Amino acid sequence: MANLKLTSSLQQFIGAEKTVLSVSGDTLEDIIDNFLGAFPEAKPYFYTNDGKRSHYINLFLDGEYVSSEDYLDLAVEDNNEIEIVTALSGG
Repeated sequence: MANLKLTSSLQQFIGAEKTVLSVSGDTLEDIIDNFLGAFPEAKPYFYTNDGKRSHYINLFLDGEYVSSEDYLDLAVEDNNEIEIVTALSGG
């Protein structure tokens, strides 16, 4: 299982007990899908109202930025660390 690290704001928003969750999956997309299956209230962070991937989420795999185009098939191994970082917007 990979370690999925949440920001404290995302943790509070979805009501998770921890900021680091163990999530199973073979690819980064599997990890995100399994996470969203367990915490469907997080979907607005990841997808727009019309179902497209949000530009306000940044993913890092073991500290390396993963672009939204690359993460669909990116292989994930046990004990990899995935960080979800929400971008700030506004003025």
